Amino acid sequence: DLNQLMSSGSCAYGDLSGADLSSLDLTGANLTGSNLTGARLIKTKLAGAVFDKAVLTKTVLTDAELANTSFKAAQLNYTNFSGSDLKTADFTQANAFRANCDLQFAVFYLTNLQEATLDSSNCLEADLTQANLSYAWLYNTNLHEAVLVYANLFNAKMNNANLSLSLIHI
Repeated sequence: DLNQLMSSGSCAYGDLSGADLSSLDLTGANLTGSNLTGARLIKTKLAGAVFDKAVLTKTVLTDAELANTSFKAAQLNYTNFSGSDLKTADFTQANAFRANCDLQFAVFYLTNLQEATLDSSNCLEADLTQANLSYAWLYNTNLHEAVLVYANLFNAKMNNANLSLSLIHI
């Protein structure tokens, strides 16, 4: 499956579990439904890539370029997006239930997180400016010093979320 991804830029429903794809240019890659459990994509260029319905359990995507990327209905358990650029990414119905996702310092400017489940995730100092968090599940989420300027929080479930020192302007 790795050879297919490298040659065609597509590996829909493939098995890339445990693969090290760090520092590669996979811009626009189609990874729909793929298993990326335990994969490493550190500093990987993935702008415009599609991860819809993909399994990203314990996947490391630190400092990755993920602008305009789609994660619709993806499984994000224990996924690490620390320091990644997620501008205008789409996480509609993404599931990270009790996942402890690491999203600290990530940029979610204009990102669609509608109906996303990010319970118990770490969004320390994340930039969620103008992000759509309507109907999102953010129970026990750490949003300490997060920027939520003009974020859509309509019907977001935020029980026990830490919003201390967050910048919120609606």
